[in-house]
Amino acid sequence: MKISKNWIMEWINFPINFKKICNHFNKIGIEVKNYNKTCISYKNLLFGKIILKKKILLDKKFFFLYFIKIKNNFIIKIFSLFSCNVKKKVIVSISKNIFSQIVYSSLLKYHYYESKYFICSPFSIGISNVEDIPVKLSKSFNLNKKNLKKIEVYDNIVKLNVPYNRIEEFNIIGICREIYAINNMKFKYFKNKLEKKNSKFYIKISVVKKINNYRYLGRKFSRLNFNVKTPYWISKRLSLFNIKSKNIIYDIINYVYIETGEHFHFFLLNDLNKKIFIKILHKSKKINIFKKKFFLKKNSIVLSNKKKILIFGKNFYNYNYNFNNKNVSIFLGSLFLKENIFKNYKKNNVNKKKIDYFYYSKNVNSQLFALKYITKIILMICSGSCKEIVSLSDIKKIKRKNIFLYKSNITRLTGISLNNYIIENLLTKLGYKFFKYKDAWKVFIPYHRNDILIEEDIISDIIRFYGIYKISSSSPSDKYNITNKDFENNNFFNEIKYFLISKGYNEVLNYSFTSFSYQKLFTEISDYIKIKNPISNSMSIMRSSLFPGLLENFIYNINRQNDLIKIFELGLCYFRNKKKYLGFNQKMFLSCLIYGNYNNIHFDKKNKLLDFYALKGDLEYIFEILRLNCNIKFIKKKFSYFSKEISSAIFLDKKCIGKIGKLNNNILKKINFDKNVNVFLFEICIDNISKKEILYVDKISEYPKVKRDISIIVLDNIKCYDIIKFCKKIFYKNLIDIYIFDIYYGENISNKKKSISIRLIFQSFNKTLKEIYIDTFIKKNIILLKKKFNAIIKEK
Repeated sequence: MKISKNWIMEWINFPINFKKICNHFNKIGIEVKNYNKTCISYKNLLFGKIILKKKILLDKKFFFLYFIKIKNNFIIKIFSLFSCNVKKKVIVSISKNIFSQIVYSSLLKYHYYESKYFICSPFSIGISNVEDIPVKLSKSFNLNKKNLKKIEVYDNIVKLNVPYNRIEEFNIIGICREIYAINNMKFKYFKNKLEKKNSKFYIKISVVKKINNYRYLGRKFSRLNFNVKTPYWISKRLSLFNIKSKNIIYDIINYVYIETGEHFHFFLLNDLNKKIFIKILHKSKKINIFKKKFFLKKNSIVLSNKKKILIFGKNFYNYNYNFNNKNVSIFLGSLFLKENIFKNYKKNNVNKKKIDYFYYSKNVNSQLFALKYITKIILMICSGSCKEIVSLSDIKKIKRKNIFLYKSNITRLTGISLNNYIIENLLTKLGYKFFKYKDAWKVFIPYHRNDILIEEDIISDIIRFYGIYKISSSSPSDKYNITNKDFENNNFFNEIKYFLISKGYNEVLNYSFTSFSYQKLFTEISDYIKIKNPISNSMSIMRSSLFPGLLENFIYNINRQNDLIKIFELGLCYFRNKKKYLGFNQKMFLSCLIYGNYNNIHFDKKNKLLDFYALKGDLEYIFEILRLNCNIKFIKKKFSYFSKEISSAIFLDKKCIGKIGKLNNNILKKINFDKNVNVFLFEICIDNISKKEILYVDKISEYPKVKRDISIIVLDNIKCYDIIKFCKKIFYKNLIDIYIFDIYYGENISNKKKSISIRLIFQSFNKTLKEIYIDTFIKKNIILLKKKFNAIIKEK
């Protein structure tokens, strides 16, 4: 944003050098980029001294007649609306056209009072503070003594880079509030009280649908002269914000928004019929305004009369109104809504632009101040008159958000120890209210500071004004507690990565935000964490699965003719959690994807495709690294994004920690990928598991092992895990290992049945096991296995 020196100095009521202000900007985190000097020259001016003043009453209005002495004792007679003191030095304009923005329309209708001389006000020569009338010659005005018909106004244009998260500083008052704070001054502009309500109002305001925590302020203006050019200084200041001058009323509204941060709208009084309705649309609606079609979505906030919608967002029905009239009556209004309104009603869009600009209202006091301020400017430029302020409100007292601030945390994070007086003084300067406890403060956040969410935000605010340059580069005095658990996690993360890399996998890193269309393919949850200001639609929500990123990596590589793809990602996923302070939590996940052949094409080797068991084998080895293999179960379960035949949930004891399966080809079709390919993926939540410690070491037996294989035919719906569990129970004696090495469907096996081959390994620590003993033991217990599962034992 660009601002000028004179513009800022109008809002600062204590003596300070502008270069010092620029230094303050840099200290509090606002970057000053450019600093350019400018000069505006005004001609046809005279310099004089008031020697006599008379007060005249015309049509119940008071005017002032001045006799002013200029060079060579020449005395001129001037009528003015402004009150000036005798013996005061003033600037006089010879031609009214130079300062056409000065309001003399009330005088000019009395032709015999018309004068070719006019007293210049600060308002006419580029100083908008309407409280300081008339002008005094100051150091910023250099009068050319040789030529008394010229005056030069010097100014400085400064370009500022304001951090995007500090929205309250994107207006002149917000910037001045920071300057006041860093100079130990109190900002007093917003202490305004609303006038008492009259029994009868000239405009009736009503809310069609119940809205809580709102306030609407407005006021009627009559006999306005819209046939007035926008003052040069207003149009020039608007150009600093890349706003083109259009007409007088819109320029004033934009100008006041830049200064105060408050939006205004207006109605032509004839359109209202003395009634304004504030509505929230129950359903979508199409409207035509000045031959343009707009589509308003459901829950859009609009203002209307009985027949039609007049205002929705920044779009006014009277936007293209002919502003050449000299006698216009309007109603100027401002709607303030608390943030909780927008938790229930989503922000909508018209032609992909934000329309609910009511969302940006900051606080009730600034709304009232801005209305009084814009009233003075409109009357100063357009003449006319105004009535009392009309208000309709339902403002409930909402408790200020409070955060506990601990002195120990300030020391720990900054490395310096601030005494209580400095901390409390800085909090007071920044507008915080607080209560002191033993080792902490209960801090209440100002209403306009929506960027303060956690304790660290308050600490950064304190350090910002204390001075980062005062903090030495030495290490913090307090020691950080680095737990062994975090150290171990990093170690076994590295173990997993090294193993996967040794197996031919490549690690990928994807953004933590993804598109809604991709994410909904892989998760069953509906309440995603949305990003308020996404870079694009493809990065609009925080990911709750690593699958979308891996799928994009797969498509990228397959489109570049890569025949073998083995990739993995270790990263955070994000979920809603109302119990957490910020309403969500994050968990570490590991995910892998494989596709293609085991080996490259070779005349001496047969190509073997990567399959489910290849991926499952790699995953089981990871569990072996974590020493969890004995507690892991793979249980068949259907997932919408996996094939029905090859899909399984992964359980650690009784807790589901992940899933594994073959990607459903329908998923690929939904993202416009036409090839039928066999892609296998798994995903596990690392935070739901922990590495088991080795409590003891088994001694190694000196005696040989004995291996036996048995094959059984069982029903297809019997789980292999249940068979292994039962075998461990019955073949307990001297059994050191058991596993399935073959599962067979097909020839010589009935439908809905399968053949399972199990290997048993026995070993004793005391003696060599005899073959007869092992065979007798197996025959005795295999009968139990047959009865338990109604199995058929396959003979050799």
